[in-house]
Amino acid sequence: MSQLRKALGDRSGDGRVIRTLHRVGYAFIGDAIVTGQTPAVGGPVWRLIWHGKSIDVPAGESVIGRDHGCAVQIDADSVSRQHARLHVNGRELSIEDLGSKNGTWVAGERIRGAVALTDGISVRLGSETVRLEIVVDQRPTKTAIAPSPEA
Repeated sequence: MSQLRKALGDRSGDGRVIRTLHRVGYAFIGDAIVTGQTPAVGGPVWRLIWHGKSIDVPAGESVIGRDHGCAVQIDADSVSRQHARLHVNGRELSIEDLGSKNGTWVAGERIRGAVALTDGISVRLGSETVRLEIVVDQRPTKTAIAPSPEA
């Protein structure tokens, strides 16, 4: 505990960050402040989930397909080499079919042209179903240090 107090700049007697709860343990003091709700700059905003595998989808355009050169590779027979294109602009996402043989399906309908997608939506590429979701910020929160009584 002394190493933790030292790392946080908390002198054991003043309890500015950690306080001792006799017969219980220790507690952090202060309010947790979320420093941002968006992913770190340059990080992915969306992810595609296929068979439990999470694939980051960066900003801009990403092609989905069987081809090894695709940004989002799905190795399945019913998926064309270059099956569909995702367009990511911040928290906005759309998909368009690239003339695939087995089609791209949203809400049970084969799409023609670009279609806007929402967080958590499932899309069918041929016979493969993928889910698209917004990446949740995984950065840790900061704890606000209470001002010392001397201040």
